[in-house]
Amino acid sequence: MSIDISRVARAFCDLTIGSKTPLKLSHAQQCVAAAFGFKSLAAWQAAKRLETPVKDNSFFVFISNDLLTARAQVLVPSADGVELASTLRQAILGLYPQASIHASWPLRRVSIAYAIAGLVGLDPILADDLDDARVEVIENKHGEVQGFRFNFDEPDWQGWAAHIRQRHGSLSVYAPASFLQILKGCEAPTRFYVHGDQHEREPLKYYCQACDYFEPADHFSSAGHEDNCHRYFSHLGVWDRAVARWKLPKRRPRSAVNLLAAQAIEERRAAEAARSGFHRWIEQQVGRDDAVGSIAKDILRDDTFPKTAQTRDAVVGYVAAVATWEEPVEAVKIAWAEFSSINQTSITAVAPSIPTESFLGETLRVAKPHDVSPDPYPELLIERGPHGRGVGRWVVEEKHRYLARYLNATREAQKKFKQRVLIDPFCGPGRIQVEGEGFTREGGSVAAYLQAAQSGAPFTKLLVGDIEGERASANELRLKAVGANVQSFVGPANETVDQMVKAVPFGALALAYIDPYNLEFLSFSIIERLAKLQHVDFAVHFSLMDLTRNIDMELDPARDRFDHALPGWRSAAPTDELSKSSLPGWFFNAWCKAIGGLGFKISGQMPLITDGKGRSIYRLVFFSRHSLPDRIWSDIARGGNLELFPN
Repeated sequence: MSIDISRVARAFCDLTIGSKTPLKLSHAQQCVAAAFGFKSLAAWQAAKRLETPVKDNSFFVFISNDLLTARAQVLVPSADGVELASTLRQAILGLYPQASIHASWPLRRVSIAYAIAGLVGLDPILADDLDDARVEVIENKHGEVQGFRFNFDEPDWQGWAAHIRQRHGSLSVYAPASFLQILKGCEAPTRFYVHGDQHEREPLKYYCQACDYFEPADHFSSAGHEDNCHRYFSHLGVWDRAVARWKLPKRRPRSAVNLLAAQAIEERRAAEAARSGFHRWIEQQVGRDDAVGSIAKDILRDDTFPKTAQTRDAVVGYVAAVATWEEPVEAVKIAWAEFSSINQTSITAVAPSIPTESFLGETLRVAKPHDVSPDPYPELLIERGPHGRGVGRWVVEEKHRYLARYLNATREAQKKFKQRVLIDPFCGPGRIQVEGEGFTREGGSVAAYLQAAQSGAPFTKLLVGDIEGERASANELRLKAVGANVQSFVGPANETVDQMVKAVPFGALALAYIDPYNLEFLSFSIIERLAKLQHVDFAVHFSLMDLTRNIDMELDPARDRFDHALPGWRSAAPTDELSKSSLPGWFFNAWCKAIGGLGFKISGQMPLITDGKGRSIYRLVFFSRHSLPDRIWSDIARGGNLELFPN
């Protein structure tokens, strides 16, 4: 998302006519430049557009009231800074109604908590411990800061959770790159070096955490530095898990050069491959409120535990040798018995994909299906759902299954095209873990590529994107590992889609797989721009849960979460004629009509995806310009087309 500040200056100039401080266009341009933090008009002219890459349907604008007032009073001595600031806000909102405008702090030292409180709309006096929030720095592939993501999904934040969720739509709050203005007022950021990071000014030296000093490369192979792999990941974890008050005054570019990273990743991959089945299983038991859960924590904390041990004697013998009392030994015996019972069940079970019960009464972990390939990069990010417990089983049993069946059924038609492209602008890291399973599976784009290859019509190119560079990179690496020709894009889908369209070869058959986290990110303009492709079919996940839960609140003109999914819906909705329960159905039908207006036919077969507890999550909507893909989709999706909004 970007702001054309020349348009803002023109609107600002027009609004000052008849006010106490009328401005000429040249003066308005200088005032707008100052308000946006530019030191001069020349600096503004060099920028032209103010980039605010935060998320698809909204963006933040920071106005420096002090700089605006100072510049205006130089140009017009009688200028009223407060009035001009208000007028500028009016001009911006007139052009960009989805903008969230904040006044920047004066250039003085403020606490991190105060800055975050202002961003999320909380009283900084009451919320003075906001600097304990976990924060992630969002960077593009060039290492440039694109914004910040604050995670308030912790028990300590429950007192403010409702307020934050109402204001921002979720407990994860995005902040723009402009937030750097605030941080500069807090304190100057210092560079954080991970073990093995190259010195920024002395490229022949690297940071050694053990020595807390910069050393030449051969230092890391000297005696006492045999644990470089463990130290690298441990130190990197310190940075990744840091809280705001510690992390924000520091910086570490995502593109930082590290002497040890490649070797450490390779060693971890080898170690992961060598882990025994028991060690993989016990890792999944952390969090249980029993003896097995307790011993699982102890085992994972113990760096010397024999991770490759394959026998009961080796595992129990080790624990007996290091334990100082009997309880851990008994706990590991129980754990081994349960693990052995699961293995036996998975061998004899007719349908191993269905969880069974162990003799201890605990739900067994699902046995790994034979068609799930090992993760080529287990050290990279894995999608485990919003709460970290794993994604729902419906992801693989519904979403991925329908996609795979469609690719297999259309294989002959796809072979007629020399170029076949998959477009996935919400790709994730390319690997998922299902709740209740002790192994990981391929993510959507990886699963699609493998299915297409197996069917004999592999994609010749995959275009994947994610707002997080780390997730997009992980997906790209995993796709390359299975032989795919892939290009990744970093940024909000609403921004990267134009680049994706340009990357599609002329005449290629494209399948756009649109799977946003919720309706807020399903921008209609994404579909409009992809629709310009010559040959393109769509498989879109339309979030019913988000729609039915929130549409009544979104009738408030001050909210805008659904405005990009269906522009102008609020003014078109016949709210006087419809009940609250009928609004979701009206919205969905209006969205389908808008899709039809682009020249597409929406399939009547729209599988309803539920969470296994009877709650509707998504509709999987397929649309195409041609009859053949629609007929094939109708055949493979038949049976999942339940009533759209059941009573």
